[in-house]
Formats: sequence, C-alpha cells, structure tokens
Amino acid sequence: MKATVPPPPGVRVPTITKSINLVDIYSNNIRTIVSQFDIGIMFSRTAEIAPGAPTLEEQAFVRMSPEHFKYTIDYLTKTLEAWEEVFGPINAPLNAQDKNKILAGFRMLKDRLAKPT
Repeated sequence: MKATVPPPPGVRVPTITKSINLVDIYSNNIRTIVSQFDIGIMFSRTAEIAPGAPTLEEQAFVRMSPEHFKYTIDYLTKTLEAWEEVFGPINAPLNAQDKNKILAGFRMLKDRLAKPT
C-alpha cells in the first residue's frame, strides 16, 4: 500500500472525477486561435478521405485565458522534459515557417486592436 503525504495546512486538494461526456481523442495536428481575451487550441487528426487528398478532421477545441495557456505550456514543457529524461530526446523542432506564420497572426491581431473603431 502506498503511503500518502497529507497536504500542507490550508491547502485544499481537489477530487478528480470523470465526466460522463469525457471523450478520448487522438490528435496529430494542432492550430491555435487567438483573440485579445483568450487562446484556443484546435486538436485535429489528419485523415485521407480519398487517395492523395489529406483532410484535417477537427476533434476538439479547448479555449482558455492567456494566463492559463502560459501555465499549461509550462506544465506541458516540464512533462515533456521529464519524459525525454527517461526515454530520450525527441527531434521535432518548430520550423521557421511555422514560427513566422504564428508571429504574422499575432501582429495582425495587434494591428487590428490598435485601430480605432
């Protein structure tokens, strides 16, 4: 039996339950959708409807505040670093074209927000 360490005084530990609506998906493609108020992640799966005609089948969309998005990225980064420490590095760098598209999208949003209505 595993011994559990009680939380520090004043710290409330949430109970975790599974929603009856929980959906387990597989995603091999993501894109972000941003506004001045939130950041969303669209999880998709590449499917080939007809030979030579790849299609992105959208599976789930998760929207959150920029602060929670940053926390999530930090948590995912730490999780991946721990995984690579145990299983070895993954060679999957963000390419320059992806980074440029992301920067262009943010600049366009910033310009749109700066224009008076």
